[in-house]
Amino acid sequence: MRPDEHRPLVQTWDETRIAHLVVHHQRGVAAYLLSIGCQADAVDDLVQETFLALLRSPFEERSPAATATFLRSIARNLFCKSLRRGRREFADLDAIDAAWVHFVGDDDGDSYLAALQQCLAELTATSREALSLRYRDGLAPSAIAARLQLSIGGTKSTLLRAKERLRACIRRKVQP
Repeated sequence: MRPDEHRPLVQTWDETRIAHLVVHHQRGVAAYLLSIGCQADAVDDLVQETFLALLRSPFEERSPAATATFLRSIARNLFCKSLRRGRREFADLDAIDAAWVHFVGDDDGDSYLAALQQCLAELTATSREALSLRYRDGLAPSAIAARLQLSIGGTKSTLLRAKERLRACIRRKVQP
């Protein structure tokens, strides 16, 4: 048992407020942890620990952006602590934090996800299927080529062009 596990909550929290914070910030905390190098199998535990630490802190909610920043700092510290326990080295977290704030902003990446969905809908059916087979199903280009009845070179070109179109489309939609 860690010493802080039995520490009483600093303030009283009602269930509605806790649920609101979790619903609005859980996905962003998980995405942040993944972006700084947390292993996928450890993300859920660290997200849970992040919210438990929040409940034990003298936290005062000011704005969604300030709350997201505070939660990221807790998650970052918990992640670093877990790396130290495992004697693993970690990346330049300050650079990752700066990139997160620059690209993701205050909405935990929701604008990027919405843009991605819109941009995927604008691709051809073949491009969408090729991307899905590659990144959702993890198929190699040769397997995708066989499934879509394309040459391997044609499949690689389709994937490359689709990624370029997505990148340009997302940039247009997210950055005014």
